[in-house]
Amino acid sequence: MKNQRRVFLEIDENLLTLSLVMFRGKAVQLQECRSVEVDDLRPDRISKAISPLVNDLGLKDLPCHIAFGDRRFVHARTTLPRLESQELQALVDREIRREGSLSGDKKILSEARLVRKLKDGRYEFTLTAVPADVWAPISEGLIAAGLNIVQMTSLDDATAASLAKTEQGPFAILDLGTSRIRFVHCEGRSVRQVRRIFLPSTNLSDAADAAMAASHLALEIPRTLDFLSGLGCEAPGALLVSQRLSLSEDDLMIIRGDIPVCRRLEANFTQEGDGETKPSLATQGLINTVIEASSRSLLANKPIIVPRPIYLSMSWAAILALAFITCLAGVMVNADLEAAQADLDRINLATNELAGRTAEWIEANTPEETASDPRLAALLETRRPISHLVAEVCRKVPEGMHLTGLRLLSQDRIEVTASVSSGSRLESLGLAAKFVQSLATIPYLSKQSEEIEENRLAPENLRFRVLLHWRTP
Repeated sequence: MKNQRRVFLEIDENLLTLSLVMFRGKAVQLQECRSVEVDDLRPDRISKAISPLVNDLGLKDLPCHIAFGDRRFVHARTTLPRLESQELQALVDREIRREGSLSGDKKILSEARLVRKLKDGRYEFTLTAVPADVWAPISEGLIAAGLNIVQMTSLDDATAASLAKTEQGPFAILDLGTSRIRFVHCEGRSVRQVRRIFLPSTNLSDAADAAMAASHLALEIPRTLDFLSGLGCEAPGALLVSQRLSLSEDDLMIIRGDIPVCRRLEANFTQEGDGETKPSLATQGLINTVIEASSRSLLANKPIIVPRPIYLSMSWAAILALAFITCLAGVMVNADLEAAQADLDRINLATNELAGRTAEWIEANTPEETASDPRLAALLETRRPISHLVAEVCRKVPEGMHLTGLRLLSQDRIEVTASVSSGSRLESLGLAAKFVQSLATIPYLSKQSEEIEENRLAPENLRFRVLLHWRTP
């Protein structure tokens, strides 16, 4: 990353901590860190408090990354089946509203990040959300002060991002807030649960106050772990402590309790000057998202997409490659295809002419014999002309009718079944009658009966059965 300045802002209750960070290649330098308190978080109060810092440090229009702390944030994990993007988004919204007890008509800002794929084919997501009306006045005040907001997530979610990619957890992170210590239970660099532990004093520079805080944490942390266990969270494998908590090594040993490891989280930046004001781990997490180019933001409004299996991706690549080759081949053989099409048209024309002449010859040379003709009698005495029968019945099927069956039954009977569908019931009946009458003209058959079945829902659709007999001399 080339030389670039970015603004990082933490909003923790009424305390705003603004950091100006310079990115020089892989080096990250914290140039300024200042804090300011506001009476409340109305837009005019925020703009009035932040504008002097923006003007003094020349921060106008610089990219601004925000970690916003509010109790109305929703952090949850959910397991969902693989679905289309819209169906998945609907399920995620429903889960967020259930976890945060939010009404269906309340607009929310949310983000769902894929954590892992389970063995049964389902997917586990981590969810972060906040009602839109909670963020709206904050955004209005910051924009009025001249800040260019490009990212916003919760203070706790940004704190979880301060972990290295190799640290998958579960971990517990301790960071000093305005009047409380935040205990963030993380797994896979995402928040599972958050507890806030009240401190009698946050002035940990004094040895007596630090010792008192350590004793208080030694009592509260086991209670917090019991609470998390009741929610089904795994016990943390390590307790990671922010640099802002000025606790000695002895104090760390006291507060860790039954947690196997307790260590400090090192800063991912260097700080100029004496560094009296230090940002929290949330700023470190936001810096990590910039370095990793990840989209951990509730403002991104990106659709939820489950990654396709690799074999599907390869299949699409193969399809695209085949399509390219086919197009290339099509250009090369276009002339041959046109010649082949011309030959096919000539063959179809000749076939149609031959079929027409054959039909005319058959009609002209079919004798209208009667059962009294001696030649017909001789023919019927020797064998049944089944092939002639099939040909005659098929020739007499009019357009709009479908022959569904022709069966030879016992006692010299023949069953013909067909269906007809026309514009109206009357037209269908007319086609059926015409077909039945034409069967009676076949010289070696005699009609016995016919049955017609109508469809009540569609009276123009008919099915009928004609029972015929072989003529005998």
